[in-house]
Amino acid sequence: MLLKHNTLFNRRLHPEQRVQFFLSNFYYLSGISVIIYLISPLLAILLNVKPLNDASFWQWLPTYALFFCTNFLFFLAFTRKHRLQSVMLGMFSFVPYMKAFSSEFLGWRKFKWKTTNSRSKGIITKLLFPYIIYLVFSVAIGYFLATGILSYNPGLILYYAWLAIDVIIVAIFLLHAYAETSKVAIPVLEQQDQFDMSTAELLAEKQQTENLVPPQPVPQPQPQIKRGSRLKGSIDIDDMPTLNIPVMSREAKN
Repeated sequence: MLLKHNTLFNRRLHPEQRVQFFLSNFYYLSGISVIIYLISPLLAILLNVKPLNDASFWQWLPTYALFFCTNFLFFLAFTRKHRLQSVMLGMFSFVPYMKAFSSEFLGWRKFKWKTTNSRSKGIITKLLFPYIIYLVFSVAIGYFLATGILSYNPGLILYYAWLAIDVIIVAIFLLHAYAETSKVAIPVLEQQDQFDMSTAELLAEKQQTENLVPPQPVPQPQPQIKRGSRLKGSIDIDDMPTLNIPVMSREAKN
């Protein structure tokens, strides 16, 4: 929108909308300032290239301290919903912004957003790869300073502290990122085979499966007949006449 579709020259929008959309594009350029913040102590230690002169440092420090307190400490104190992890995530989300900016400004290959699926299980490592490289490089510089491979310069004590703070922040960010990723289970989607089958073949296969398992007869409930019940046009067993035949002894028979 900023480089190819500038909203300032869009006649379909109102003037306040043009200004609003134009200024919102600069949010994605904030990744440049974060890169400068992370690389500055490395350049000062390795190449002795300082972002600020020693003479103007003590004039700059009170102004920056006031700016830091009003924009960071007050933000954490008055907005309880936003945790420190949210601030760190906003600080280190410059990588996709810079990739999208470079793909448009420098004409590189098109940048595509990737979603988490079964084919991208290592996507968290790909996203955090620049921070991992920065952490390893910074720890290596600290190791070289401790072993004497790099000479210690007392004039760079502030940049050593600056680099140490950045290393702690990046390490905490990586730990939180991998801890949250381990809690999320990415489902593995199995690929299902698809078969092209006509309606006649489907009916024939269904008939074969039905012939393999014969249907079980369903038992019919037997009617219950109550004894002693009288119906019209019928004779009950209880109503049939009986004959009483006396039993005769042997003497009576003779």
